[in-house]
Amino acid sequence: MFWADETAKYHYNVFGDVVSFDATFSTNRYHMVFVPFTGIDNHKRCVTFGAGLLSKEDTDSYIWLLRCFLKAFGKQPTLILSDQDPAMKKAVEEVFPLSHHRLCMWHITAKFPKKVMHNSLNLSWEVANNPVFKRQINDSQFKVRYQKDDKLFFCSCKHFEHVGVLCRHIFCVLKFYGYDRIPERYVLQRWCRDVIPSELLRRRFNTLEAGVNVEKTAMDIYMTVDQCVAGLSHDNVKLEEYLEEITKLKSKFGVGGDANETVNKQSNYEKALGVSIPDTIEIQNPANIRNKGSGSRGKRIKSKKEMIAIESEKPKRQCRLCKEWVHHDTRNCPLRKKENKEQKGDDCN
Repeated sequence: MFWADETAKYHYNVFGDVVSFDATFSTNRYHMVFVPFTGIDNHKRCVTFGAGLLSKEDTDSYIWLLRCFLKAFGKQPTLILSDQDPAMKKAVEEVFPLSHHRLCMWHITAKFPKKVMHNSLNLSWEVANNPVFKRQINDSQFKVRYQKDDKLFFCSCKHFEHVGVLCRHIFCVLKFYGYDRIPERYVLQRWCRDVIPSELLRRRFNTLEAGVNVEKTAMDIYMTVDQCVAGLSHDNVKLEEYLEEITKLKSKFGVGGDANETVNKQSNYEKALGVSIPDTIEIQNPANIRNKGSGSRGKRIKSKKEMIAIESEKPKRQCRLCKEWVHHDTRNCPLRKKENKEQKGDDCN
């Protein structure tokens, strides 16, 4: 199942340049794989574009999910982030050929200590704490190139290309050449305050049992209050006076905390969705599902490398059969397995 509403479509249209999706496990009673699609809005907060529920974590399931995503939003993301799942990689290459696929840094840093030997970690730690290395990092210089005719700025730190916000090096050059405003081409729309369209804000009042005129009035009130708060945000005294006046109006019209409890939530949901709850339910709950991401016991299947790393962290003990300090005992000693295999061969002969 894939789900995305109109609000998510607005968010993706503005903030869909970078999309991250990851499969979670052991998060629902049916052990299905939950795959959320998230991004970053103009306040650097996570925003959800959509979500899917899968019964398997294979390539075909991810291809179907990404095709549903592409059908709902109509365009491919510029950059898509995921973990090192090979099934995800194949699905992204097939459905999103125009997108740049990169691995999530959180997964890389989380697995780095387990994948790298302790000697390499100690060496990296020594290099990072070396005073010469620190001095070279701190003394790094960046070059800003300015094209006066086209009013273009390029910095070797690539901060604008990476984040979408000008770096401090370019700001110094702007100040040097007497700029009092940032050039419009360097003010990306995705970081502006009014990037969210008013149609999206109007959806806050869709659950009201009222007509179009009432919704328009409610929207005008919301926008007026928002403009007043924005205009008075620099003056704390006037802002507190405005809050007192709003509180008086709230008491005057008898708006309390219990008013919303009298609203029939079920009827509002049915009105917003345009459907009603059927008398007979034909779609039944799925059976318990077990795959590499979720199982009957909610445990993820570990790879051989992870198992070796876990075993290496356990204390060694002396095996009474091979007389060596290892991680096994006499029951699973390789010598015993070899003897049993040879004994079975002799019995067959």
